[in-house]
Amino acid sequence: MLKQARKRDLPVRGLRWSGLGLPDFKRIDVVVWDSLFFDRLACMELSHSPYHLLLCHFLPSLNPTLCLERRQALRAMEEAVLTRMAGVIATGPKVAEELRLRYPGIRVELCEPGVEECFLSPRLRVSPSSPSLEWITVANLLPAKGYLEMLDILARLHRYSWRWHWVGSSPDPLYALHLQMKIRKLGLGGRIVDHGEVSHVHLPRLLDAADWFLFPSWFESFGMALQEAVARRLPIISSRVGVAERWVVPGRTGFLLEPGAWTDFSKVIRRCLVDPRPKRIWQLGYRYLPSPPTWGEVFERWWKAVEALV
Repeated sequence: MLKQARKRDLPVRGLRWSGLGLPDFKRIDVVVWDSLFFDRLACMELSHSPYHLLLCHFLPSLNPTLCLERRQALRAMEEAVLTRMAGVIATGPKVAEELRLRYPGIRVELCEPGVEECFLSPRLRVSPSSPSLEWITVANLLPAKGYLEMLDILARLHRYSWRWHWVGSSPDPLYALHLQMKIRKLGLGGRIVDHGEVSHVHLPRLLDAADWFLFPSWFESFGMALQEAVARRLPIISSRVGVAERWVVPGRTGFLLEPGAWTDFSKVIRRCLVDPRPKRIWQLGYRYLPSPPTWGEVFERWWKAVEALV
């Protein structure tokens, strides 16, 4: 978004914040805070000047994998921040709907994410590196992304030829260690390929080389990784999270399952392994779906949202 602002020569700049004290707001009219700072903002005093907005990617209290007590504590934290904001830009329709329901007095604008232009470039013809069915998941290694549950499912299908590619960072070291221990325990060391973080320039090649995009997340506010897979016309097996229903047309572009419906995930994955349908057939299902917007198009909407709030 900052790159798009620079292209248009607009007075937008990024401020780094350590979380200790407030940045220098001299000669700044509007501050757009990132919701990743929810916990720190809850403890900060914000003045009426400049005008404070929140870019809300997600509401942590909506995570269904957390216990009720933890979710209630997170909701109190969210309220401490949101009630001091002059307005909110939500990046997903479900988040926007929840915000309007909870806080009818707060002004909320919706601005969904886009994709880098390289994701909309012609698909690459990648020669298969193995006879295996190649799955790929793009998500940080976190409990809510369904990695552990999917390992159990795939371990029961070890007699079939498959590999699962992971792309994402490891913000929770203990969970990442738990995953590695699980892989060793199940004897899947040669089946899991952990790419770690990759650049947006390299990711389209990995997506083009895969047969399926596997997205077993418990919840998503939007699902940017899912939208990137859509841009590459990759068949998808996804939980019904974020805006997955917009892109996953059952039987045409993939399969859409309820979050946590692991028996259904197992049946669908087994079906794909037993009787694989050519990838090009699934790609034809995208013919009647629009392409995701680029970040250039999204920036125009974001700028209008900021103007509407101030």
